[in-house]
Amino acid sequence: MNPIETAVAPLKDFSIEAAAKSAQMHLDRVKAKLEAAGWDLEIAAPHPKSNVSRKDYVLAKNRRMMFQMLTTRAPDAPVCRRPNDPAIVVWNNDAADQFIVVAKRDAAEQYDAYVAKLNFKVGEVVNAVMTYSAGVWNDSLLTITKADGTIERWKTSCIINCSVLGKQFNQWPTRKVK
Repeated sequence: MNPIETAVAPLKDFSIEAAAKSAQMHLDRVKAKLEAAGWDLEIAAPHPKSNVSRKDYVLAKNRRMMFQMLTTRAPDAPVCRRPNDPAIVVWNNDAADQFIVVAKRDAAEQYDAYVAKLNFKVGEVVNAVMTYSAGVWNDSLLTITKADGTIERWKTSCIINCSVLGKQFNQWPTRKVK
């Protein structure tokens, strides 16, 4: 491992767990919305209307897809229903578990990409030390020493987002401190 990778390696497990926690919070919100709607998919995440803006249409469609991905038709619900009939669903634990597994896997891959990008941005170094001022990813500071003795500081913050498709992802904006 190079000095940068060694300095930030302990943070990988933290980022994976943070992604899992964020994914679980997202699942809890989806489940709460379904419970509030009486497990009726048509109330919790209705089909989008065609008379809304493209953005609103896509958001509504993706929201419904997320809800459908995490549920299955209730065993006693009719297979065929009329347009205004309720679409009663039940929670799919396997899909929810898989959602968290994918979030953790994606966080690990994104972390590895972060390390590679940081190595590319910073260049070759002989020493690297990571310090934290307000938590692991909140204003972490990487102090590096280059071969010519130059010392640079790079500040990173982690942002955990959820795409309109419901996919969890991390962002690590890193800036050189002047």
